[in-house]
Amino acid sequence: MLNGINLFETRHYFENFEFEKIELKYDYKIPPILKVFYHTFKWKELDYNELSFYFYPFLKYGDIQFYAHSIEDMIKYSLNTNDDDIIENKLLYLATGYKNIFVGTKDNQIDKIILDDSGEFIILADNIFTFLRGITDNLVKTARTKEEYMTFMSHLGFEGTELEEEGEEWKKYNP
Repeated sequence: MLNGINLFETRHYFENFEFEKIELKYDYKIPPILKVFYHTFKWKELDYNELSFYFYPFLKYGDIQFYAHSIEDMIKYSLNTNDDDIIENKLLYLATGYKNIFVGTKDNQIDKIILDDSGEFIILADNIFTFLRGITDNLVKTARTKEEYMTFMSHLGFEGTELEEEGEEWKKYNP
């Protein structure tokens, strides 16, 4: 099971970022907690195109994928949008799914993890560390009870017989 911080490995002590150069190059201010995160961790070598994840505290929009694996990738994805709200708020792209997920860089959004729900911005977490605590690739193993798992699945649109079958599936993995 992959979740949160398991997607990352610690950077070597002498591996440093030149955040200031990146900020000047793209005219983006990288938020402080995100700087600490990327200064400390890097993505593990995995085929992320083949993996789907869930932010289980907020399952409304289903699975998400991580495509931006560096600060520069995050900025480049953000600059390639036609969405004026994203550009104006200088949001940093983090993940995608049914809706895009960003890191805030300005005012009261600094370091917040934000879901763009068709122009309505929903704060999912206070920072990258809190967000990653809620990431999993396996809801069956994440749920502590059958009821919790069924709640997860109902948020994903399962209902009736299909939802009951999912509850039985949870029992197989959690006797």
